Amino acid sequence: QKFALDKFPLVQIINPLTKDRSFLRPSTIPSLLDVFNYNFSRKLEDVFLIEIGKHYSENSEVELISGLMHGQYLSSAWQKQTIDTDFYLVKGVIERLFNDLLIDNYRFKRPETIINELHPGVAAQIYVNETLIGMIGRLHPEEENQYGTSHIYVFEMNLEKLFNQSIKNQKRYLSISKFPRVSRDLALVMDSSLEAQSLLDSIDGLGMNTLKSVNVFDVYQGNHLEEGKKSIAMQFVFESQDKTLETAEVDNLIKKIINKLEDDHL
Repeated sequence: QKFALDKFPLVQIINPLTKDRSFLRPSTIPSLLDVFNYNFSRKLEDVFLIEIGKHYSENSEVELISGLMHGQYLSSAWQKQTIDTDFYLVKGVIERLFNDLLIDNYRFKRPETIINELHPGVAAQIYVNETLIGMIGRLHPEEENQYGTSHIYVFEMNLEKLFNQSIKNQKRYLSISKFPRVSRDLALVMDSSLEAQSLLDSIDGLGMNTLKSVNVFDVYQGNHLEEGKKSIAMQFVFESQDKTLETAEVDNLIKKIINKLEDDHL
């Protein structure tokens, strides 16, 4: 029952070919780890796997899409640059899939139930339109030790739920604004337990048509901050389809954002 989001009775096979394959799998991730182990033990360190397959319970068969990533995602000997796999890279791969499926109302939340095989501080559950569809995370160090490496990242999502949340309409063309964008950066000091997602939710609740994007680009804890506090740096990008935004207008929007965050969280 490793990596299963829900614990339920396993489906036993009456005449299994081998003893270690006596049950139908409740998760596809152990299968991916077997493939990873086969490759890693043969000196292939950069391993990226994806599978579409089923998991089974007593009452249903559910098709899943799952993946495993480990090692250097990109490497350029010419430019002497590398990009190592981490949680945010894997999260970006999933977000790219959502973008292709025209899914925008998604979020990554701290797990409500602990998955023992995942790192307790590097894991999240994936929601689309408030529907739980899967999870993402780094393997627990005790799990990683079995493979003689670290920083193994996995994800698993319910494919049927994912398609049900996808917008079926064709993509619509939206003309690029003729007017310049304006960006502002803010650094907000708050309790270290406060999640960045809760700030984004508050900002989204303001319904600002000219606010095109909000990006968290830095989180700091350490010197010059009180114990139990952290600083989150956010970039806000504003743009109008109708006119050039004046400095005073942007200042007023930033003031509304600050007031909203102070009222809700600070």
